[in-house]
Amino acid sequence: MYYYIYNYSIYGIIAFWVLSVLPHFIGLFIIAKANNWNYDNLRPWTLAQTTKLRASVPVETWSKFEKLEAVSRNSFESFPLFATAVILGTVADLLRDSNCLNAYVLVFLGLRIIYALAYVFARTQKWSYLRTASWMLSIVSSLGIIYQAAAKLSDRVVMSI
Repeated sequence: MYYYIYNYSIYGIIAFWVLSVLPHFIGLFIIAKANNWNYDNLRPWTLAQTTKLRASVPVETWSKFEKLEAVSRNSFESFPLFATAVILGTVADLLRDSNCLNAYVLVFLGLRIIYALAYVFARTQKWSYLRTASWMLSIVSSLGIIYQAAAKLSDRVVMSI
């Protein structure tokens, strides 16, 4: 009897990239809409443009925009570690022993979604801890996969002379 385990984890790299860029586009949409679609895309992040945009929208709108941008930046900062973990897990064939790599990707993406929602919608200090916990767990899970891959690959002979 054969059991087949399909490797869907590589798709997680694409999914996380989309989850990383999505808050940026949502933030741009919110700012453009609040500013009557008057947005200078030629020089979007100059000090003059940023100051003008900040003064032209309500404080709550600007705050949501800043939070969405922070989520996007943090996600792109986490992206290399996540992609490295998925690639090393694939090279180490972590799927052969169990379905842990696919599960890891789903857990990681779930934690990042929780992180994003907690960051954007948290109104109290108490809820901000959920953001911190989900961020920390996502980083630890990436390091865990890298450790498992390293343990499995460490006994392989890379080159013999």
